[in-house]
Amino acid sequence: MKMPETARYTALVAKNAKQAAADMSKVLHVDLEAEEEKPEPFPEGYLTAINWIPKAEEMNAIHEVYRIARAQTLIALCSTVPGYWFTVLFIDRMGRFAIQLMGFFFMTVFMFALAIPYHHWTLKPNRIGFVIMYSLTFFFANFGPNATTFVVPAEIFPARLRSTCHGISAAAGKAGAIVGAFGFLYAAQSQDKNQD
Repeated sequence: MKMPETARYTALVAKNAKQAAADMSKVLHVDLEAEEEKPEPFPEGYLTAINWIPKAEEMNAIHEVYRIARAQTLIALCSTVPGYWFTVLFIDRMGRFAIQLMGFFFMTVFMFALAIPYHHWTLKPNRIGFVIMYSLTFFFANFGPNATTFVVPAEIFPARLRSTCHGISAAAGKAGAIVGAFGFLYAAQSQDKNQD
């Protein structure tokens, strides 16, 4: 109860750099001085940047949650759900590997198509195109790796070991996602030791 709040929270969230420096001085037993710094503006949300939903300042919290949920539900109903049904229809005709490979390929294509000309998509007349391209990434995620990663382990493991092996393969997938997320975070950091 008497421990000071973390300096990072005090400085960045509570916006009290002097108190953060004082708290750190007590913990580290050194004299620290607060350096006043202008905070960077919080980045705009992507669906807000393309003007598909109003800016947060223009609506209350409940209306904002409703608008975002409605937008995401529309995307899910128009892309995610059909993607699963396409997998159901074509999995035996195309094969598991071909669907998974195709899904990864088209997800990559559509994400690059969104990222490279991003400022083009933020112009008001182009917002529907952005939403369609964004939806297509979800369509091919589900008409691809999202569905096949559940189907393949259920089919390849022997019946008496199926649940255990399926759990191990799911855990390996989660571990890969963690390694990828932290690896990307590490790779995105500056390696120059002279910078803060």
